[in-house]
Amino acid sequence: MSRARLVTAWIWVWLFSAILFISGCYSFSARTSTHIRSVGIPFFENKTTRFGIESKLTSEIARGFMEDGALRVVDEGVADSVIRGEITGYEVKAAVFDQNEVVSKMRVIITVNVIYRDLVQNTVVWEQKGLSKWREYRLVVGGDEPAQTEEDGQDEAIRKIVQELLARSIETW
Repeated sequence: MSRARLVTAWIWVWLFSAILFISGCYSFSARTSTHIRSVGIPFFENKTTRFGIESKLTSEIARGFMEDGALRVVDEGVADSVIRGEITGYEVKAAVFDQNEVVSKMRVIITVNVIYRDLVQNTVVWEQKGLSKWREYRLVVGGDEPAQTEEDGQDEAIRKIVQELLARSIETW
């Protein structure tokens, strides 16, 4: 074997070893302790005048956890952990005006208070008050983009809340 090929082979061995070593340094793992394998998600309390938002938000949170699969979604009575929350704000307001001062986009803002508890050790894992997520939606057709509804904005704001709760409860470096 020529010296150039030998050096190239050693470089590849070294790079492969370095990649294996580095990949062991970073990993996704549950932020919660290993004893937490399930989560209960009772209906969020609705402190707003927006009827039904608590059902939609709670269902989407449960669906997000089920799709993620890191924690099983179970009844609170048998769960290792629980996410409790309350919807403290729901607001729809004008966000963008056109040149004639006509509203072209509205913004849906949803605010929640959330607490994630370890039911095995009876401790608070994390708590967030005033978590607020929003989404704008188009009232008028713009180019190739169709008009949207308040529900479109609401769905996206809820999706952002679900992502935040998943990230805080499950994902960490």
